[in-house]
Parts: sequence; C-alpha cells; structure tokens
Amino acid sequence: MTATDDDLRATAERLRDALAVYERFVERWPCESDGVPDAVERYLAERDAGSPGPEASPGAALVAEIRELYYEAREAEAASVQRARERGAPDWSRVLAETEPVREAARRVHAAGYGTDPETGAPGYLLPRELCPAALVSMNAGSSPVTFPDRAAQYRAVAKRFDRSPDVVYYPGSGHDVSPSEAFPESRVVYVDVDAAAMDDLSRAGYEAVGADAAAHDPETPADLLLFRNAGVTAAPVVEVALRPGGLVLANDHLDSASHLAGMDRLELVGVVPDEWSGDSPAVNVVAPDGESRSSENQPPQRALETGSPLDLYVFRDRT
Repeated sequence: MTATDDDLRATAERLRDALAVYERFVERWPCESDGVPDAVERYLAERDAGSPGPEASPGAALVAEIRELYYEAREAEAASVQRARERGAPDWSRVLAETEPVREAARRVHAAGYGTDPETGAPGYLLPRELCPAALVSMNAGSSPVTFPDRAAQYRAVAKRFDRSPDVVYYPGSGHDVSPSEAFPESRVVYVDVDAAAMDDLSRAGYEAVGADAAAHDPETPADLLLFRNAGVTAAPVVEVALRPGGLVLANDHLDSASHLAGMDRLELVGVVPDEWSGDSPAVNVVAPDGESRSSENQPPQRALETGSPLDLYVFRDRT
C-alpha cells in the first residue's frame, strides 16, 4: 500500500466523521430508536426481523465502521512512515506533521466510550463493550497490570551483560505490561500508551503512566533504557527525543521495530536475547559492531536479524 498525504487526511476525516456520529449516539444513550443518528436508524431498518442480539444494539454499526476505519488509518500511517524510510534519512519532524491528523483521530478512537461514570465517579467504559470502539481496539482492554517473568529475566540479563543500572526506563506502547518495573525495581519506569484505559489502570496501581501518542510525546527526561515490545509505535522519532547519549534500546521484531531501528545511523546492534531458553537466565549473544563475529556463537548484525526470531529481543546501543 502506498499512502500519500492526501490519503492520510482523507482517512482521518472519515474516522473523525464516524466518531462525531458516535459521540452524538453516546450522548443519547440509552435509547431505542427515537433521536438516534441517521446512521443508526439506517442500520436498525436493515436488520432482519426477529429479536436482535447484542451485536444489533443501536450504535453497533457505528462501532464496526469506526473499527474498520481505524485499522485502515493505521495501515495508511504505517505506509506513509515506510515511504519516508525509503527516501533515506527521513526528517521525522516532517513525518510526524504529515501523520498528525490520522494519529489524532486514532487517539480519539482509544478514548471513545471511555470516561468517568457520572454516578460513581469511577473510570471505565460507559457503554456495553460491544458499543465501545476503545474496548475493541485495545489489545488488553479490561486487564490489570501484568508482569511477564520471562521478559523481566531478559531485561535483567541485558543490564548485567552490558553493565547497566538504568536510572530511567521508558516503555512506549506498553499496554498493561509492567515487566520493566519488576526487572528494575530501583529505576524510574515511565509507561506511555495511546490506550487511555490501560494507562488509567497503571496509574491507579501506582505506576507512572501517561496516556499519549508515544510518537509525538516528549518525555522531557531522556531514558537510559528504551523499550519497544510488540509496540505499534513509530520507533525512530521516539529514539530521537527520548534516548540519552550512550543509552540502550531493546526491541523485538514482531511489528518490525528491530528492523527499523537497525536502519538508524545513531544505533548499533550489539546483542540478541533469545525468546526461548533453558535454565534460570537467558543468554545474551553479543553482536560485533564491526560486523565480525567475535566467537562461534556471535553473529554480524545483519545476519543476526535475518536468522533470528521476530520475538527475540534485540539490543541496540546509541553510538553517541
């Protein structure tokens, strides 16, 4: 898919229009058919006769439309970012400016249907789940903070191998995963995600969490350790603003984060931690920065990415 700036603006506008209709629907909920938006009226008129199930509730068609447009918009954004990479040495401030409309519309999707209950004052989804785009596009919606022991073990192994004790760890696109806090209990760990519900959950549990678009968020304090794990985040501009000189970046390649980071002149691939291992602690296979293997177990950077698993954890070091 090739996306132009006009494509991005068009998908963002369609998503905004659908959200505007959805917000009018939320204001009138609960409702049967009187006063609901025309889009819902048309949907109800097209339903087969019979007792409708939850998926036929007023607004379900809008939710389906918003979700479809959301994924279309994110694909267009990803294509635009890839187009910038292919131009070589992209100006990330320009890329962020070009993609801002669709990123803002996507952020609104994650907040749609989520808020504070006017009666109880409790945060949460204000409508049934099937009527909340936010709940349906959030991977871990409704979850509590979760720690993955294997991930924490990988982070500790990296810190030990490269003799690091990070003061600040920055985890954009974290969702509910708080494994870095388990790995580095003495560090300041900052979680950032567009998912408003997930960040509220982390904040209430005592973690430092920010609901924001990580690609455009300035953390103010540079991180010693930056983490991308299954993150649908444009990593390069985050590295530019969030990583201190000489810091480490850890990323898997499930969503191509490691491959994209490997193309940054600022970073060098220095290690790989396997996704699966035996024993108490994972090994950290060192990658020679000059592309020459130091031992039979080590590989040059390009070879490491080509032969590794997308779920392996790749370790990058800032050259500056």
